[in-house]
Amino acid sequence: MWMLYAVGSALFAGLMTVLSKIGIKNTDSETVTTVRTFFVLIFCCITVSVTDSYVSLNNLPVIPFAFLFLSGIATALSWLCYFKALSNGNVNGVAAIDKTATVIAVIAGIFLFNETNRQVSKLVGVFVILTGILYLSLGEIRSKNKSWVGFAFASAAFSGLSAVLSKVGVNVINSNMATTVRTAIVLLISFFIVFSKGKIKQIYRIPIKDMLFIFLSSVATTAGWLCFYKALSIGETSLVVPIDKLSLLFTAVLSAVILKQTPTKKEWLGICTITVGTLIMTINFS
Repeated sequence: MWMLYAVGSALFAGLMTVLSKIGIKNTDSETVTTVRTFFVLIFCCITVSVTDSYVSLNNLPVIPFAFLFLSGIATALSWLCYFKALSNGNVNGVAAIDKTATVIAVIAGIFLFNETNRQVSKLVGVFVILTGILYLSLGEIRSKNKSWVGFAFASAAFSGLSAVLSKVGVNVINSNMATTVRTAIVLLISFFIVFSKGKIKQIYRIPIKDMLFIFLSSVATTAGWLCFYKALSIGETSLVVPIDKLSLLFTAVLSAVILKQTPTKKEWLGICTITVGTLIMTINFS
């Protein structure tokens, strides 16, 4: 069951990336992150209300809440870096580098959470995924416009850290409530950054068309997060995160259809390599 949620998370994440690329076209990336997180929080609150998942903050266990709080900080930093990279870089290049988070999650799952099931296939999969990432990213790093590459790698690092920290929280707290708490923390941090930089007025200047795509991106993000944390609550971190990163394949297909940014043969080869590495992880060689 967890695998279906993980695949759903990947599909919605791919859709989110493409919709966000359109919405971020004419607006500052940090402002977009704040607006998008606000919408996500509203949808999460509605989900918690409908599913009767609400738990008073006073009743949340201290240690799991602390890990969710730290996860929220890591997520905020990941999003800010991700959308900064997305605003300047190629969609497929950013999405590919973001998959470095898979390596962090797999290693953490094995050594921190004792997820030794399919250990051989996980390590082989990590090697194949890294090969695909390097194959895709080296060309981008050598390009003239490479200012976004550092932000993409930073996003991946914070994303992997966030998944590891969240695992502790969702093991105790209902996944819908955990997602809502984490989203609220992300909103506070992103709003503080936008406010401190005097960018609040830019929210009112976002074109209607861009706002529509930001809104749709928020819908996709909410659905993806709810699927991801449900999968994380019942599955292994070292398997859920890699499958979630299949969003790269969905991103490539959707960007070709919607953005008309068709991947080159080289990019397809890298994307397929990362996808194969992910699928290898689901095989039990032992």
